[in-house]
Amino acid sequence: MLVVLKNIKNRLLGSLRLLAVVCLVLLIMPIAGTAQTGMLEEIVVGFEVPKMINQDIFVQYDGSTVFVPIIEVFSTLQFPLQADLASDRISGQMPDPTGEMVKFLIDLTRFNIKALGTERELLRSDYYLDDRDFYLRIDLFDEIFGMKMKFDFSLLRVWLPLNEEYPVYQKLKRGKAHKKMAKKKEALRDVHILPRERSYAAGGALDWRISANPIGGGSQHYNFDLGGLLLGGDLMLGGAGNSQTGFESEQVDYRWHYFFNEGKYLTQVDVGRVFMLGALGRSMTGLRLTNQPQVRRKYFRTIDLSGAPGQGWEVELYIDGKLADFQTTDESGQYDFNVDVFYGASNVEVRMYGPNGQMKTRYKHYRIPFNLIPQHQIEYTTAVGQGLGAESDQAFAQSTVYYGLLPQVTTGLSVDLPLKPLINEKPLYSFETTVQAAANLTMSGTLSPNNRAEIDANFTWPNVASLGAHATVLSDNVFTNPTRQKSRWQVSLSSPLKIFGHRLGLRYNISHNKFAASSNTSMTYGFNTSIKPIHFNYVGQYIQKQVLTGAGNQAQKEMSSKIMGSIQLHRKFRPQFHFSYDHTLNQPVRYGVMFTQRLWRSAQLTFSYERNPLAEMNSISVDIHFFTDFIDISSRTQVAGDNVTITQQQRGSIRYDQNHKRFMFDRRRSVGYGSAVVTPFLDENYNGLKDPTEENLSGLKAKITGVGGRPRGGDRVYYYDRLRPYDEYLVQIDKYSLDDPTLRPSNENYKVTLNPSVVTSIEVPIVTASEISGSVKRSVGSGTAGVGGIRLMLLNISKDVLTEVMTFTDGDYYYMGLLPGSYRAYLDPEQISRAGYRSEPESIEFDIKPIVGGEVIEDINFLMIPRESTDSGR
Repeated sequence: MLVVLKNIKNRLLGSLRLLAVVCLVLLIMPIAGTAQTGMLEEIVVGFEVPKMINQDIFVQYDGSTVFVPIIEVFSTLQFPLQADLASDRISGQMPDPTGEMVKFLIDLTRFNIKALGTERELLRSDYYLDDRDFYLRIDLFDEIFGMKMKFDFSLLRVWLPLNEEYPVYQKLKRGKAHKKMAKKKEALRDVHILPRERSYAAGGALDWRISANPIGGGSQHYNFDLGGLLLGGDLMLGGAGNSQTGFESEQVDYRWHYFFNEGKYLTQVDVGRVFMLGALGRSMTGLRLTNQPQVRRKYFRTIDLSGAPGQGWEVELYIDGKLADFQTTDESGQYDFNVDVFYGASNVEVRMYGPNGQMKTRYKHYRIPFNLIPQHQIEYTTAVGQGLGAESDQAFAQSTVYYGLLPQVTTGLSVDLPLKPLINEKPLYSFETTVQAAANLTMSGTLSPNNRAEIDANFTWPNVASLGAHATVLSDNVFTNPTRQKSRWQVSLSSPLKIFGHRLGLRYNISHNKFAASSNTSMTYGFNTSIKPIHFNYVGQYIQKQVLTGAGNQAQKEMSSKIMGSIQLHRKFRPQFHFSYDHTLNQPVRYGVMFTQRLWRSAQLTFSYERNPLAEMNSISVDIHFFTDFIDISSRTQVAGDNVTITQQQRGSIRYDQNHKRFMFDRRRSVGYGSAVVTPFLDENYNGLKDPTEENLSGLKAKITGVGGRPRGGDRVYYYDRLRPYDEYLVQIDKYSLDDPTLRPSNENYKVTLNPSVVTSIEVPIVTASEISGSVKRSVGSGTAGVGGIRLMLLNISKDVLTEVMTFTDGDYYYMGLLPGSYRAYLDPEQISRAGYRSEPESIEFDIKPIVGGEVIEDINFLMIPRESTDSGR
């Protein structure tokens, strides 16, 4: 009996053990692909990408590591993704290390992953799959996708380092760029246009230069240029002389120029030295009239750029690499930009970003030649005067007319009429046409009977090659072709190649000139490249000359090479070298070395050595260049064989500011350039004009594109020099540059047109700013609580200028800097609507009066009320 009971007990224990094993196996057995790592627990952890993402996600935890959901993470990073869990497939795109979007595929029917050009088999312990997501073990993200993901158990955080190529980061950057551009446009709404000043007489600028040869013989020379305003126009006067002959009156040169601001049929008048352009153009001393624009045209025409990538796409327009506009496609899936095309070369790029991370790009290159004028416009220039040089005893009249026949076609007619013709000298005529045959191809032709016929073509393939061709056939005209040249043609090619990461700039040029008794062909070819620390430049030349004599053709050939370069041995030491070789003589003809060293902040030393093997002569020169803000001095000592020479030169300029009654000295040219001075004054009565009793201020800075300002004088007013005359500049005042933070400029943006050679004063009224304060609270139960980080918008209705103020953590806000005017205050509607609130009141209007010391506006308060309570109340 005991034996039977013992057998029953053993069988029962065996059955229990078997049942326990079966239960354990069932517990740990993977269910349709579940990771075989033991029991998994779903937990919530933080998912953080620095500067970009900080949110909660669900992960699977096995006690030692976590399995991260790919669909959720990749969707958060905005990777293009197609997930079909029913078919056990997940595919999409992700950025590779170069930033290019590449495909990946997770195929659970074959248990493998293809990503970043590699394929890996999936083990049961690598992943977990449920009906919501595919969870991959965290360490495999780095191995498979190059994503160095880490799990911190103490913080319950999955951390992923920032990769700026992630689509979500790119979208964040685009959003910031869009807001920055919108704010920039907003800031430029209030622009005060200053009228161009005309003076009966205004002193301007003087450029001077003196050169001497104290050793080595030679006289001392000097020349000068004087510029100013006279009778509402600008006058330029130049002269020269030397120590032997004195002042040379025959070298006196002058020109008086008058510009009509609103002229349609006449825009410019010149008296004195005038220049005529075109195929028959010449220089004369006389009178010139034209309706050409004073400043070279920038804008050519507006084109429409549209497309239909699909609904919800972000589309950005870039012009020459700068963001110019952006749109989001509407229900029709279309975008439409009006693009201004300018003269010169323009690169227009449209970047399209899809809602699922897709990206498309459209690229266009426009090359508008400056001799192409807008359609249906007419430009003329006519001049009469005395010829120069060999033609100084003759008088001529010239006229040119150009017409924009089509948007891509301009035609022209030129006439050159001798008023005192020599024997057999006849008037000349020229017919010209410029055609933009394609975006990158421009062609022009000239036909001048009994004179010449020309054709030019230029083709540009951006970042690949540029090709130019020219051909001329000349007539046997002793007045315009004294050398009896028959023809000339030229072809040039350049290409900025890139080989193995190094740039190799190639260039080639060939030209052929044919005369009555001779001809010559010249080729120039070369390349330049840099292989640290050496910069290398090679130029080769081949010349073939043929002369027709009684014994037949005599040919002469020349071939040479020149190598130039520099070696970056140190940040401050970069010697340069050159080597010339004559292949006809089969020997070097010149070689040498040179280096430049900065001695101190305002001086530098240049030493050069050159050897001429043919003459068996060495040449050594030492140059010392010394410069300050008001003078530029250079001195060269050269020893060539037994000869020693010393040459010295000094140059500079003087400009007179009649507004502040001061002379200013500069080492650079001033004649012909515009200059501006920002003159702030305390506008006590807020009339925008400087009254005699109102004091000047100091230290106000401005931003003018392309030039930096510097303070001058004890009053520290800022001057901006070497600006283009007659061109319109945008002057943006730095409102924070004044020493007193309570003062603000009444206008922050000015447009000004500058006269050449004189100083234009930009008077900036300064007023005492007013302050505003208040609070923003939200409704909480039966009470209220302050809300931080809420944007308060202050709209200056008078100027249409918007100012943003952020509330503190307790909901209060304070701002100092409001100008007199009418205002409307309101909370950012997009921000509070996104948070589920509405504002009470919706807006508050108030006025700030122009009073001494400014006003204090208080208690501009707002209450944020939940929209649910509003809806339920209805």
